[in-house]
Amino acid sequence: MPRASGLGRDVSAQNVRLKRPTPGPEEAENIAAEITRSDGLLRPGDIVVTPLGFLLFKGVAADGYINEFKPVPNPLNQSRDKKY
Repeated sequence: MPRASGLGRDVSAQNVRLKRPTPGPEEAENIAAEITRSDGLLRPGDIVVTPLGFLLFKGVAADGYINEFKPVPNPLNQSRDKKY
């Protein structure tokens, strides 16, 4: 095995992955929603679906870091209210 020069220990010992338990369904949903809300590829007008409902991406806040969203009514619920 390769050894780190001058340290006297195996490099492979530093490559051990931490094993975390698999998240439950609710935690996985929250992680996915957070990843979606912080996506750098979003453009103003994009709509994302999260546990909070439909959100319209307004743009990046003045701080240049936080994404701003506006709640959007669920279009499926609105169509049920209309009579044809």
